[in-house]
Order: sequence, then C-alpha cells, then structure tokens
Amino acid sequence: MATAAVQLDDKVTSFVAKKQKLLINGKWVDAASGKTFPTYNPATGEVLANVAAGDKEDIDRGHALQSDDGRRRFFARRHDAGC
Repeated sequence: MATAAVQLDDKVTSFVAKKQKLLINGKWVDAASGKTFPTYNPATGEVLANVAAGDKEDIDRGHALQSDDGRRRFFARRHDAGC
C-alpha cells in the first residue's frame, strides 16, 4: 500500500520544530528539570516535536498556583457577598 506525502503548512512546521513547553497558570514554561521527550509522527516514525517532560515538581508547582488562586477567588466571592 502506497502512502502519499503530505505537505505541512509552514506555520505547522515552524510550531513543531520548537521545543514545546508546559502550560502552568496560563503561562508556557519549561519543565523544572529541563528535560524533554520526542513525540513521533505515527505515519512516518519521524520526530514531530520535543515536548517538555513534566514531573512531580511541575505538578506541584501548578497545583500550588491553582490552590492559591482558588483561595483568593473564594475569599473575594465571600467579601463581595458581604460575609
């Protein structure tokens, strides 16, 4: 079975060529360890992109920011409600 070559848009090629980051608290950041891992095109086996390898420290960082933000919103709602 023959496969046809697909020409990717230049924007897609530019995007996947960059090291991909983690989205934590609305910001794109590198993994705390600096480690990445490759993701592969399943049709060709070629590397599509290198993605930040999040680990426990990154999860804890995201959770701490979310928890702090959640507390601020909770108390702001209570204040607005006159509690």
